[in-house]
Amino acid sequence: MIHTPSYRELQRIFESEAQAIEYLQEKEVLSKQMKCPKCNQSMTLNNTVFDCVKRACRKRMSIFTNTIFYGANTPYNRVLEIGYLWIIEMKHKSIKTFTGMSPTTITRWLKIFKELVSFNLEEEHQQIGGQDIIVEIDESKFGTRVERTPQQKMFAMIVEDRSADTLLKQIEKHIHPESVIYSDMWKGYQNIYSWLGIQHHAINHSQGFTMKDTNPVTGEIQVYHTNTIEAHWQVIKSKIPPRECRYLFTELLVFIWKRQNPHDQFEALIRCLRRTAKISDLTNNTDIIEEMKTSDNDQTRSH
Repeated sequence: MIHTPSYRELQRIFESEAQAIEYLQEKEVLSKQMKCPKCNQSMTLNNTVFDCVKRACRKRMSIFTNTIFYGANTPYNRVLEIGYLWIIEMKHKSIKTFTGMSPTTITRWLKIFKELVSFNLEEEHQQIGGQDIIVEIDESKFGTRVERTPQQKMFAMIVEDRSADTLLKQIEKHIHPESVIYSDMWKGYQNIYSWLGIQHHAINHSQGFTMKDTNPVTGEIQVYHTNTIEAHWQVIKSKIPPRECRYLFTELLVFIWKRQNPHDQFEALIRCLRRTAKISDLTNNTDIIEEMKTSDNDQTRSH
């Protein structure tokens, strides 16, 4: 099983811009060769600039064009370093101490990386669950729901309200009808079995997060719980400052992205960089695009 490399294994690309560029070229994030978009002639690479070989054209292009590195003032190797430290869940304050970079720069790049992985989240088009597979569901005061199966698949979305009509429509759409649903006693879940025909066990949280029952066929004692989904909510909410609830959905997507990529998450981050062909595809938020171009003045540079 492949795991995220140690810092020491990647240290060379964090300490050298040249090594970082070579690494990004190996990973096909940056191009080694390019055709001139103006005249379609070959271009030669000089340091970080592509030059058209046709004298009448002489168009120049940065090697970082159409990447999140384009126009940024933060050195490329340091950007990768911030991304790595975020992947291994180093706290903001610790990243500042470790790298010596300004809090503003770190905050901006962390925001960019979160937007990047959210944009590249692999959608689960199929229903989750299946025959006798447990799916725990829960709604939150933010109006968001998360489901989980033992295979670690997750599903999250924003809903307008927590009414039975709203929740049951989403349950029918996203959860396999042969699943076994565990939930709390919220009234919106009361008709899961009668309306949808899906097995449903409701746990009264005022009496704890588990419930015991006897299987009428086998006579075995069964224990039902929603511990997993409650634990997930605690993890997610712990990452969001109390007054920053507007970031909840992005944090949910980041959480799911990390669960989709449980092994080498730095490599998964590099894949996101490779997939993102244009900055404009990353987000509709022009403020974030502008932040990528003016990340900070740790080291002012031009491309």
